[in-house]
Amino acid sequence: MRMAWGVLREYGREMMVLNTLLTAALLLFGHGLLQVLAGMALGNGAAVLNFLFTGAAAEEAVLLEPKLAQRRMASSYFKRMLLLAAVLAAGFTLPVFDPLAVVLPLFFPKLALTIGTIFFGKGGNLHLNGPEILFYIPILGGLPVTETLVNSWLVMALLVLLSLWLTHGMRKRGISKKQVVVETGVKMLYQLVEDTMGADKLYFAPYIGTLFLFVLFSNLLGLFTLRSPTADLNTTAAFALIHFGLVQVFSIKANGLKNRVKGFVEPVPVVLPLNIVGEFSTPIAVALRLFGNMASGIVVTSLLYQALTWLSDLVFGGLTSFPIFAVGIPAVLSIYFDLFTGCMQAFIISMLCMVFVEMAMD
Repeated sequence: MRMAWGVLREYGREMMVLNTLLTAALLLFGHGLLQVLAGMALGNGAAVLNFLFTGAAAEEAVLLEPKLAQRRMASSYFKRMLLLAAVLAAGFTLPVFDPLAVVLPLFFPKLALTIGTIFFGKGGNLHLNGPEILFYIPILGGLPVTETLVNSWLVMALLVLLSLWLTHGMRKRGISKKQVVVETGVKMLYQLVEDTMGADKLYFAPYIGTLFLFVLFSNLLGLFTLRSPTADLNTTAAFALIHFGLVQVFSIKANGLKNRVKGFVEPVPVVLPLNIVGEFSTPIAVALRLFGNMASGIVVTSLLYQALTWLSDLVFGGLTSFPIFAVGIPAVLSIYFDLFTGCMQAFIISMLCMVFVEMAMD
């Protein structure tokens, strides 16, 4: 734990800056002072404990055999997840805490490390790896559980908590601003489904909304230095399987099995192989499009930042350790890939799902 505590002390300046900015922003937007301070205290306390526990587990794991080290890290991970779940539950349910003031500081340690690396020359080497295997479930020879799966659980938990918070206290008269935002979003969703699929297919709206929000939140995890679940082909392949199943089931339900099979030999029987290939290539293309866009963002931004850091060391190494050439450009690309592209890809995959299902049902 000494090493982790030393890292926190080294990046204390960045943590203080982030806390000051967040406090000022929340107060500026009308959040209560006492609730903000209480939430900041809870969120920062949980973030520091989470970071220290991670460091302590890593220091112990280095001295253990590989299997014991993996168990030690997995045990620490589950304990930290329970801690974060308890903190989030308290932040969203107890009125003494401001929810945003609780949630956002949880990301401050990693953000502080990122800021310190970019602007103050701290940090280490470039690592480009796939999703890390956190532990194994001891069935069927050991099922690996990666950070993709755990981050997906995190996104689902956030969506559940956000849904409970947004729908709490709804009423017919004297509605709050929060309820206005929620009702506007739901109306826009149903209008989009109606315009794309038709008024008779509005029952797809809950699924389309869930798909959009899950993909959106998964894509935005990159802004908090977490690996996006959609940057893993396993996640996008799961979307492709669901998409393929929806097309087949609702096409048969709408047109009958006979007409569905007959459609493969239209307009002439010779195109049967092409129609079969096209049936499978569509969901595969959807999966690869989303995976390629999100994974490429991680690779391009990381490579560019490291290259600019090396260039700064080469040109100014004798004068300063500050990575001059690395200032600005990687941050702009990160915003583009994680924010703009992330939002666009969530909208695109939702639109493609609606279009292909609607076409199959006609």
